[in-house]
Amino acid sequence: MKEKIHYDRYCEKPKYRFFISQLLETGLSFADNEFSYTREGRTFTCMYMSPDNDGNVRFFVPDIITGDLEQYTYGQPPHQKIRDWYLTRWITPKETKTGPAKYTPVRNSGTRCLFTQPVVDAYRKKGQIKTLFVIEGFKKALSAAVNGGLPMVGVNGLTGFKEPGEENQKLRKEFREVLTVCKVQRVVVIIDSDLFDLSNKKGKAETSRPNQFFRAAYGANAIEVKNVLVAKYPSIKNKQEVEFLQLKKL
Repeated sequence: MKEKIHYDRYCEKPKYRFFISQLLETGLSFADNEFSYTREGRTFTCMYMSPDNDGNVRFFVPDIITGDLEQYTYGQPPHQKIRDWYLTRWITPKETKTGPAKYTPVRNSGTRCLFTQPVVDAYRKKGQIKTLFVIEGFKKALSAAVNGGLPMVGVNGLTGFKEPGEENQKLRKEFREVLTVCKVQRVVVIIDSDLFDLSNKKGKAETSRPNQFFRAAYGANAIEVKNVLVAKYPSIKNKQEVEFLQLKKL
């Protein structure tokens, strides 16, 4: 029997306003924010987005292969523990070595992918997914799945579809499973609108970010996905080419 989540306390307390705003921004109702998972033969209910004690929002994701939640190993032997993995959306960006970050995963836990309900349902029923959509960002994936019914996968970062490790050129196991079981014909990689953000840092090419996006999308096609539909623009050399591509996109 699934446990019931009581949302009244989130609506009543001011510290949960950020959590409510994130649901509204994504277009999720309280019901849309829930998914089921199994653990040790029992079925439970979890929220995709859940507030922590400070009002920040944590994203929990299903493990599409096991049917449980995605987890990670915490601590050192012989005191290691298995805990549920999550990604935090901070109210105030968190300072990191690479600068302020709105999103950070649990420390030393790596990244995960969020397979939305349409993908999970198709995988469990061994149904076909003709076109699988991959997008950077959990919120965007959830919004498109709930409001558009699209089979979406949300990833962390530009190369979140790859197995962890800079030298690894293989798709994550979960992706390979879905592509095989669901007989996926096409994969569409959707990149963020800041593709066209130009750098103004001294000593850094103004087109470095657009080219970074291009290399990531092209890399998806180069490893194991043979029919990825991406905007295969040539290497971008200057601001005028970026402006031309913006017009072309419109």
